[in-house]
Amino acid sequence: MIVVPYRHIQKRRGVTVFGEEPATKACPACLSDIPEAAQKCKYCATEQPKTSEAVSAG
Repeated sequence: MIVVPYRHIQKRRGVTVFGEEPATKACPACLSDIPEAAQKCKYCATEQPKTSEAVSAG
């Protein structure tokens, strides 16, 4: 339970803790940060629009 506040404090200082942060994008419905590869927002459950990378891959 201490990791999250510690990570937040270190991020404000510009220090990376426990590896690189995953790439994120903003959900168009609720504007929360979610992983770039997410197909559905974990906060509001909105389906995410297909990206050009996902369309070309599949």
